[in-house]
Amino acid sequence: MEMCYRHFSFALYTLATSFALIASWFVFFSPSVRFTNLNSHLGKCQSTHNIRVIPIDVQSQSNDDFSAVVKATTVLELSDVAYFVQEFPELSINITLSVDWAPATIINSNNEAVTSALLKSKLDYFNTDDVFSPSFMATIVLITEYDLRDLSSIAWAEGPYFYSSRGFFAAWRLYADSGESFIASTIPSQKDNRTYSTLTASAYGTHALTIAVPSRLRYKPSSEKPLAGMRVGVKDVLDLKGVRTGNGNRAYAQCYPPSAHSTDFIDMIIGQGAIIIGKTKTVEFAANQEVVADWVDYSYPFNPRGDFYIGATGSSTGSAAALGTYPWLDFTLGTDGGGSVRDPAVSNGVYGLRPTHNGKQEPGALIPCPSFQTIGYFARGLAELLTISKFWCQWKSIKNKKFNVKKILMPPEYDVTVSGIQENVEKFASALSEHLHAELVRTPLEDLWSLHRPLAISEPLFSYVERTFIDVLTHDYYEITSDFREDYEAHFDHKPYVSPPTQWIWQNGASITPERLKSAHEEVKTHNEWFLNHVMHDKDPKASTLMIVPRYYDSHRDDHLPVPNEREFYGFDSNLHASFSGVPNIVIPIGQAKYKSHITDKVELLPFSASIVGAKGTDLALIEMLLEFLPLYGINTSVLTGKTAFEVKSVDLDL
Repeated sequence: MEMCYRHFSFALYTLATSFALIASWFVFFSPSVRFTNLNSHLGKCQSTHNIRVIPIDVQSQSNDDFSAVVKATTVLELSDVAYFVQEFPELSINITLSVDWAPATIINSNNEAVTSALLKSKLDYFNTDDVFSPSFMATIVLITEYDLRDLSSIAWAEGPYFYSSRGFFAAWRLYADSGESFIASTIPSQKDNRTYSTLTASAYGTHALTIAVPSRLRYKPSSEKPLAGMRVGVKDVLDLKGVRTGNGNRAYAQCYPPSAHSTDFIDMIIGQGAIIIGKTKTVEFAANQEVVADWVDYSYPFNPRGDFYIGATGSSTGSAAALGTYPWLDFTLGTDGGGSVRDPAVSNGVYGLRPTHNGKQEPGALIPCPSFQTIGYFARGLAELLTISKFWCQWKSIKNKKFNVKKILMPPEYDVTVSGIQENVEKFASALSEHLHAELVRTPLEDLWSLHRPLAISEPLFSYVERTFIDVLTHDYYEITSDFREDYEAHFDHKPYVSPPTQWIWQNGASITPERLKSAHEEVKTHNEWFLNHVMHDKDPKASTLMIVPRYYDSHRDDHLPVPNEREFYGFDSNLHASFSGVPNIVIPIGQAKYKSHITDKVELLPFSASIVGAKGTDLALIEMLLEFLPLYGINTSVLTGKTAFEVKSVDLDL
């Protein structure tokens, strides 16, 4: 195997007392052709710092090297923090003959003069990174100057490393998944960053998974890779090349090999520089599991808000819970058919968007009921939500509409009775209407339906669409999983196990006749014509409507529900207008309500949200408008992780 070598000169020297807090050693890089300049640069320091100049070889890593038969997972601990290193070195720099691991930091001076001010600014910047720590400053590799023509094949990524006689390995920090939000921890291949594998590292003596995250110092967002270094979790109904898709079901995970490709949108954001750090837990087949008793195959993720035992709900359960729990995670992907992004966004107190949808199947994903289902996404801040929304709209070729809202509708059918929540959302809607110079109205949907429904229909709205969603959904869920049932039984000679809620969904889906399915689709069509034309005024470029609904979730994970056959699954809620019609629906946390917890016996805070429905194609305009309005209204455009979504004083926790 022929390696590509580059020759360098090194300088190692002990730091003066004034730099003692930074490191104990420096290693200077400079091309050998400029060795004289380096000696001149360091001449005044040699006697003071006992500099040793050592010739050394640096070689770029070839993709052909990533082909070991035996693979190892290496976990290291430094200052009580666990780290992971991949199999092969990022840089084949040999500054030691020892096989033992040692920490180091690479600093690139970018051809600037090496001064105490430069080093301090670098250290201040490095300390913003959660993977880096001062413990990595035991050895510093300082790149002083180099010829880009000679070094174009070597990526001098700054940040924390571990090194041995094999070279320099990038440090990945390991975090425990204490909230049990993830089903798999994932890392990109060193040979092909679009291919991933499951990380099997364990640390901290915890029973939960450990998630590996790379240093943000290694990535510099650019026009070519604007998402460089962003850490992303993806729902386990979406394919990730090299990793099994489990759909929240053990039998499904056992039945099929790792995915040969990624869901198209995931592949696109990887190409933009995003790092997929794990697959998040999902309700089985993105269906329905509300309490611990429903989660038979895997544990129910914990909601970090309030008393820690409020349900995380679903079906994109892990994606929302993880964002509410972990500050080291940037955004997550989920899917939404009847509220599977919006409901967990409400319960976990994060931002969630179900984007404009065209009713077609997402390529590279087993998402039942494509007429309703679409990929959606979560973030802790509106700025991050806007970033990912821009990529989604560009990828989907969604024509972004201008924001011309003339009316804000708060239908009384969706009012809530929890103290403070209804009043606060009404105040929010009133202030927004003034900001947009729009009229705030409280017209009942039933009144609008009576005025504009087809003459042949006499039923009230909520009676007419009561069975529509469940009949279409369960039929599609049953049909789209038929291959799985056949494949599993052929391979294992018995039926696959699914949880009781899924059993009910399959049973109900199997009972839907072609005639009933046809009429249900007609009900969807009728709803959409009425809702888009007479409620949202979707096609009116000068007078569209926003619909705002108050949202909260206060059920607990240990609640007792009837068995699925005795539950009431039929009905129509505020989520389904967007599910049926494909308009965008964003959930934004706007406050916290006090409640007396039966878990802690103390007053806790429950996040509540405003659910905002807009016209098709106004996804970006909605977010941009909220980024402008919320600070004026006095609400943050981002939320915290942990017990509370917003900062609160302890004195505020009195009932």
